[in-house]
Amino acid sequence: MKNNQQSTTAIASLLRPGENDTALILGIVYSDKKRREINDLILDEYPNVEQVGFINNDANKAELIMAGEEFCANATRCAAYEILEGKPGDILIKVSGVNKKLKAGIRSDGEAYAQIPIFADPKKIMSDQKYSGNFIVEMEGIVHYVDFSSSIQGLTSEQIKDKGLKEIKKLGYDQAQAVGYIFAQKEGDSYTIAPIVYVREIQTTFFETACGSGSMAVTMVEALKTGKSITELAVIQPSGLVIKASVFFDKKNFGYAEISGPIKRLPKNTRDLEKTMVRYQDLQPIKTKDNKDGWIKIDQDQISTEYMPGMDDMKSITGSQIIVREKIYNMLLQAQKQLKKVNKNYTLVITYGYRNLEIQKRKFLQELKNIDSFFENPIDMYEEVHRFIAVPTVAGHPTGGAIDIVIKDEKTNKILDFGSKQYDYLIKDCYVFTDSISSEASNNRMLLRQLLTDVGFSPFDGEWWHFSYGDREWAYYYKEPYAIYNQKDYDEVRKLL
Repeated sequence: MKNNQQSTTAIASLLRPGENDTALILGIVYSDKKRREINDLILDEYPNVEQVGFINNDANKAELIMAGEEFCANATRCAAYEILEGKPGDILIKVSGVNKKLKAGIRSDGEAYAQIPIFADPKKIMSDQKYSGNFIVEMEGIVHYVDFSSSIQGLTSEQIKDKGLKEIKKLGYDQAQAVGYIFAQKEGDSYTIAPIVYVREIQTTFFETACGSGSMAVTMVEALKTGKSITELAVIQPSGLVIKASVFFDKKNFGYAEISGPIKRLPKNTRDLEKTMVRYQDLQPIKTKDNKDGWIKIDQDQISTEYMPGMDDMKSITGSQIIVREKIYNMLLQAQKQLKKVNKNYTLVITYGYRNLEIQKRKFLQELKNIDSFFENPIDMYEEVHRFIAVPTVAGHPTGGAIDIVIKDEKTNKILDFGSKQYDYLIKDCYVFTDSISSEASNNRMLLRQLLTDVGFSPFDGEWWHFSYGDREWAYYYKEPYAIYNQKDYDEVRKLL
């Protein structure tokens, strides 16, 4: 990365409010330049972090300044959580972007809340003259554009971020201190949002996994439409978690407003976990001698298969069928047999197998394009992407030897709790040995890992669902002299089926 310094700043905590990972730095820093420098160091060292705040943790002098001096509702909740040491209580806290102190604290049920600094005047909420269904909501420290009309279905997170930033600039809001572009859809009695937040001072744009003030903006529009106060409106975040938003409204003025929800304390060892993962440079020197193992379409009567939304790029080529090497299929049958001994209701579900090499190249190059401005050294750039999308020359899926797999409980028809969604790279809970998941989820990961390694698969510590046999990762893990599966294009594979 461009800045190779290590952060020597005292991080008080890494906290996760609704998956919106937040780093709190102990000690108030008033210098804009110094805050920017520290912000960049933290984002470099902890890629999962979306925002950085600086706190005075004395409850009698509680204060929070964000890196860009914007107001951040979730960071305010985090500050209260840190200052109160996770125990029930209330504080008044001075927050950047806001003139008066705000109420914040932890309720008896463990959920953290924060007051939102809104204006009493309903005229601070304006309907967009061009798109009457959309609204501009002005708050202290941030302004939100709430877009109820645009569809983002089928777009990647990067495409959603680009779309939001483009609209922010088109509206001229990129000159504001902080602005959110909130894609919102009503679903029954709740709302689902996709928040893009731009902070001018530190020149950052995030597709946030959760946004407290954006949730409040949607709630205020709902109050204005219905002409009444709103209590604990469920606003579903991109992470899938809910932030509850409440606001007083008597048809003339808005009053007290707050958001609430659970907060999780995170470990600070993300980089330590990454250091243990196999790297592109580890795999690149490994030679391959293909053993001519055959290819097969998985018999769905024996092993369940199901492409997951967003990871179904092979469907246009193979339909719903998943292809693997014959050896892989037989190993899966062995693992399935062992799983039934653990719990007769459990079954393996394969969510990905062979991937056409052209698709692998396209996915890798797209991700490379998304991050290339952050790196000077191409090798560092390749390594960063490789943890999530393998460099095509060493990738396992195009060999037919790599699989993505989960366990389903057929009695409940639900996937077991593995601590994170499959293919969710917004947070680092996909790392096998993260200590920020429940003991149940960790046990389920270890069950899956034990089943697959017992029959000869190698695991990948960066994705709890990914295992392989015969490819370079397998050769590296088991210290084999060479890999036994070559990569193949689909035209060649089709002839071998």
